[in-house]
Amino acid sequence: PALAVVSVHGGYAVYRNAAVQPRCRIVPPARARLVSLAEEGPLLEALAGRGIDPDSLLLHADGPLPQGALVGSDVAAGAGALPGSGAVGRARLNEDRDLRVQVDCDVAEPGGWLFLGDSYYPGWRARVDGVATPVWRANVAGRAIWLPAGARQAVFEYRPASFYRGLWASGVALVAIVAGLLWCRRRAGAT
Repeated sequence: PALAVVSVHGGYAVYRNAAVQPRCRIVPPARARLVSLAEEGPLLEALAGRGIDPDSLLLHADGPLPQGALVGSDVAAGAGALPGSGAVGRARLNEDRDLRVQVDCDVAEPGGWLFLGDSYYPGWRARVDGVATPVWRANVAGRAIWLPAGARQAVFEYRPASFYRGLWASGVALVAIVAGLLWCRRRAGAT
């Protein structure tokens, strides 16, 4: 990588990576492609060895694409309104908390993929201008969502189903304990 020394102190050096990608960016449809989970091993090797263009986006195929979403093969086949390989918009991180990330965006035709370089995990949910949209695992460990043309805001929130299942089970257990205590108290009062 293109590393530049920023400072040296006491035998230690601080470097700046001039080639680093931004944490959030909009990827044109022509630069996105679907990959299967069976390709994950070779993908990791290709990413580590710089065998993949860092400006591209690899979406792990685990469901149907959102309505209107395009990938490279769609654009090549003429499904896109524009060639889809140039810049399609801007993304700016507006809010960054542990369980919520908000990105302000400005997306042109035909739309694009918002890539967020944070860890993917199934509990992440997303909304684009208030409308729920699926979160895709991208570039092996990141997250991506489809942004239609005209999109202004994307919000990622971490809401794992396991938390709500645990909350429900805890509530049921609490009701059972209270009911059991009331039953024991009634029974003790009756004798």
